Amino acid sequence: MNFQKGFLAAVYVLMLALGISAAAQIQNSDSAFSPEPKEKPGELSSSKLLPLLPFDHTSPISGSTVEFKWTRLDAAAQYRLEIEEVYSTVVLTVVIPPSRETHVLPSSRLNRSNDLRWRIVALDYKGNAIMHTAWRVLLAPSSECEI
Repeated sequence: MNFQKGFLAAVYVLMLALGISAAAQIQNSDSAFSPEPKEKPGELSSSKLLPLLPFDHTSPISGSTVEFKWTRLDAAAQYRLEIEEVYSTVVLTVVIPPSRETHVLPSSRLNRSNDLRWRIVALDYKGNAIMHTAWRVLLAPSSECEI
């Protein structure tokens, strides 16, 4: 019992140190992090646009490629991959045809000392945004493998 209380207290202190509150997490929850819609096995299309790869707060290995992957949205005529420095400069914007749910970049294209964030925007035939994923953080490329 004491171990459990100590563990919970340590988690609470860590959350406070990071500026995270449980209430904020609940209020700021985004549909992009909810469980994937129930679909037939092997079917990737959905009524929700969900980011799949890279995972949030991961760092690509320098010299490797970075695969951006998402679920297909039935209503999308094309997708736009947006990559920018967190709350700052746009690094890359790529328009992708609807037949693809993946875009691969060499990590050298993302070689910055600052962390980045990325998201996918589904566009209609006129190029208007119809849905987007939540932003995901991509840490600066690393020279080491992170587990």
